[in-house]
Amino acid sequence: MADIAELKKRLVKASRVLENEGLVDHFGHASVRIPGKDAFLIKAGWISNATLKEEDILVVDFAGKKLEGQKNAPREAIMHGIIYRERADVNGVVHSHPPMAVALAAIGEEGLPLYNQTAVFYDKVPIFETPDLIGTEELALGLAKKLDQRVAVMIWGHGATTVGNSVEDATVNSIYLERNSQMQLMAHAAG
Repeated sequence: MADIAELKKRLVKASRVLENEGLVDHFGHASVRIPGKDAFLIKAGWISNATLKEEDILVVDFAGKKLEGQKNAPREAIMHGIIYRERADVNGVVHSHPPMAVALAAIGEEGLPLYNQTAVFYDKVPIFETPDLIGTEELALGLAKKLDQRVAVMIWGHGATTVGNSVEDATVNSIYLERNSQMQLMAHAAG
């Protein structure tokens, strides 16, 4: 079992990868489940993913309440907690603002797996139809229901959420969702 210090290092690395890929900036957040606890690690709100440090990582419970850390949790921490509560198979969650996935959702197109690396989206990537911050239990439950047993959901006018067996898997799913969305938009443009 990974210790908290190791999980924090992995979370910082995943956050930097997401920033480097242009999927998050000051906003957007990755999280990692703490094994054996009803809690997870997530970056504090209003902290840039590019400059994130281990001391900026909080422990938050599945209700979105901060348990440990000096700063405030992101307003959408409850989304991560509800997903962890509803999906025992999920150990990493990424909430990002990928431009191509947002555009694809804006035209009402669910994500379709267009090439072999995106076979993980075999059951399509559905659209959760609200531009709101997913900061309430009601919205978080709605998003988790739309996600169901899939690895990704797009949020209309807002972003996307991906999950995985680890924070690294959730990060890779986020990257491939954006690449696949770009391909799908290009295919639409080509007719």
